[in-house]
Amino acid sequence: MPAVWRSIITWVACCGVPSASAQSVARPPRLVSRPRVPLEGSVVLLELRSDAGDSVTTVRGELAGEPLHFERGADGFRALGAVPLGAVDSVAARATIERVGGATDTVVAWLTPGRRRAPRERLQAAPALVEPPDSLTGRIQQERDLVATVLIDHGAGLVTGYLHLSRALVAVGDTVGRGQLIGEVGASGRVTGPHLHWLAAYGHITFDPLGLVGLDFDASLSSERDRR
Repeated sequence: MPAVWRSIITWVACCGVPSASAQSVARPPRLVSRPRVPLEGSVVLLELRSDAGDSVTTVRGELAGEPLHFERGADGFRALGAVPLGAVDSVAARATIERVGGATDTVVAWLTPGRRRAPRERLQAAPALVEPPDSLTGRIQQERDLVATVLIDHGAGLVTGYLHLSRALVAVGDTVGRGQLIGEVGASGRVTGPHLHWLAAYGHITFDPLGLVGLDFDASLSSERDRR
């Protein structure tokens, strides 16, 4: 046998074949979002992924001046956030990781929002609706109380509101369950007809509540692109 092959066989016998774990390199923690290109004034779901997930004790973060409330999920730590209406430049989402032993990492993901394009309608109101007479002061106060009726604190910085109701079916301090009736649609306040004014806010950021419809907090954000 040639000497060179004897040398290779001897090296393998002594050192062994490198294991898969030795060949793999731990990837740095990364922050991903859904949707990837959020519209201005919309909700986003953020997920922090780390190969050393078991050593992570807590995660804290910030987006557009509001704190992110991360919770541990099946694939990592997740948090809701919101992109402000009028944001035309990239917005930074930051996450600071605390590990066992006190080590910390900071991860930044830049979100580039798309422009929100919505139709505009100009309304003309009668002067009596814009500057109501003093005789309607009592009614205005009563309806103002109704307009301010129902706000739900969902936790993790998220609040939704339901305004212009004809009647509220819950009171301050109540715990609301999924599917529970909380009020009846009305025309209280300065409106032209019955409707529901539905709003959503993350901290001081108001966003389009339709982004919450169908949002699955437990669904995986992973994709083939993320796994590469």
